[in-house]
Amino acid sequence: YYLSGTNSPALRRELAKYITCISDSSRLFVQFHIIIKVAAGWLRYNPRMERKLIESCLEGLPAGPLRYFQKIDSTNAEALRWLEDGAPDFSLVIADEQTAGRGRKDRKWYTPPNCALAFSLILRSPLTSATRKHPSEVFTRLTALGALAVSSALRDGFDLPVQIKWPNDLLVSGRKIAGVLAESTWSGEHLAAAVIGIGINVAPLSIQNQQEFDAPATYVEYEVNRIVSRPELLRQVLTSIFEWNKQIFNDTFLETWNERLLYREEWVHLIPETDGPTQPPLEAYIIGLEQDGALKIRLKDDRIKTVYSSDYRIAAGF
Repeated sequence: YYLSGTNSPALRRELAKYITCISDSSRLFVQFHIIIKVAAGWLRYNPRMERKLIESCLEGLPAGPLRYFQKIDSTNAEALRWLEDGAPDFSLVIADEQTAGRGRKDRKWYTPPNCALAFSLILRSPLTSATRKHPSEVFTRLTALGALAVSSALRDGFDLPVQIKWPNDLLVSGRKIAGVLAESTWSGEHLAAAVIGIGINVAPLSIQNQQEFDAPATYVEYEVNRIVSRPELLRQVLTSIFEWNKQIFNDTFLETWNERLLYREEWVHLIPETDGPTQPPLEAYIIGLEQDGALKIRLKDDRIKTVYSSDYRIAAGF
C-alpha cells in the first residue's frame, strides 16, 4: 500500500528494506514515521551536496581551503592527514557519506549518503593564543566550541531548544541530534593543531541505524517539519564557530556552555570509562562546569568532586 504511491525506484527499494526490518520495537516509531512521510509525498531525499553549491554558501566566510568528498572513510581522518601536509587554519573537509567515522573512545560511526551533515574543521588560531593555558583546558574548550556552535546554529536558525550533553553530544527533547569529536596533533608537550569533527542528523535516513546511537535520536527535518538545506546549515554552523572562536577563553563562553548544559542541577549516573576492572556507575548531582571543562558534581554523601570526560560519561537515558 505504501509503495504504490511512490514513483522513485530508489525510494521503493529503501521503503521495502524498512518494511522488512521493522522487527525491532525500539526502532518502530522512527521507521514507521519515515514510511508515512514518504507515502504522504512529504519526504524526499535531502538535496545532494555539490561542491559548487557548498562554495557558494561559504562565500564571505573566513574559511580556508575546501576538500569535498562524495564518500570517504572519515572527515576527521582526512583532516589529520591534511594537517601533516601543512593545511592552513580553517581548512575544511566535507563528505556526503562516511564509511568509517568515529566518536569518542573510537566508537564506530557510519554516515549514510544524502541525509546528514558531516565535516571537519582544522584549527590553529585558538592554540597560538593559548600559550598560558593548560593543554587539557584548550582541548576541552575546542570540543565545547563545536558544541556551542551547533547549538547556536540550531537555536538561532531553527528555534530548536538544543542542549549539550557533557561533553560532546547535542540533544533536543532528550534525543540526540548531533555530535562533536575534537582531535589534535602535538609538538612535544604543546598542542600544534586541532580538528573539530561535527555530525548533524538532518534527514530521516540519518538515523535509520538506531543501534549505532547510545541514546534515542532525532533529526533536524523532523523537528522543524520541513526540508533543510545541508549547505545552508553548514554556513550557519561555521558562522557560529567563527564567532565563538573569538570568545573561546572568555567568561561568556563558559557561562553559555553552563547555561546549555543538559542535566545541570539534576541527578545522573556517571559511567566509568577507564581501563581495568569494571566499576559501578557513580550517582552524582551536576553542579556545573569548571574552567577546564571538567564536571563539578556532588555525591550522595555531600562530597564535592571534579570528574573528567576521559574518565566518565553520562549514562544513556539521562
